[in-house]
Amino acid sequence: MAQINIKVDDQLKDDVSAIFNEMGLDITTGIKIYLKRVQRDRRIPFDLTSNQFDAQKLAQRHQNGDQEVVANLNELFNALANQGTSTGIGGTILKKR
Repeated sequence: MAQINIKVDDQLKDDVSAIFNEMGLDITTGIKIYLKRVQRDRRIPFDLTSNQFDAQKLAQRHQNGDQEVVANLNELFNALANQGTSTGIGGTILKKR
């Protein structure tokens, strides 16, 4: 049987170990599950994305009714409204008083 040694931040190891323990797993078993999933699906089992803002994807998610996006946009617009301004297409619009 092969052995893999990796170095990770102490806090990451502790956090992940605690999460796996809540599931009744040790960290070795959790990592084996991940590796078997990669082997089976021949891909990483989640999407890798950058933190780059993508307005087109956000707009599409909003049009599709993604409730997380709708809630976040509502929170943004409410925060802007409470500052005395509102943002619309093309820039800032002064709030009517």
